[in-house]
Amino acid sequence: MTATRKWNDVGGRQLAVLQWLATKPRTKEYIQDRAVGKRSQRLIPTLIDRGLIMEAEGLYHLTDHGKAVLMPPDQYRQWKKDWGFF
Repeated sequence: MTATRKWNDVGGRQLAVLQWLATKPRTKEYIQDRAVGKRSQRLIPTLIDRGLIMEAEGLYHLTDHGKAVLMPPDQYRQWKKDWGFF
């Protein structure tokens, strides 16, 4: 079962993609091959719309917000407060 981070509103598949991208940028094909399921086609556009990842030169990278989502709850809340998301 995949983890869900209710405190930052990121689902398990989204969290998995963010963790893959934390180690190094990945291609669309890599993400789609690993993220199987009926909603996997909407995964990348959703992450882009939410400002968690961005595409550059055919690779997907984490944004600062995407990196912050991977932080523990207290650090993430502080990051949101510091950057004006609250």
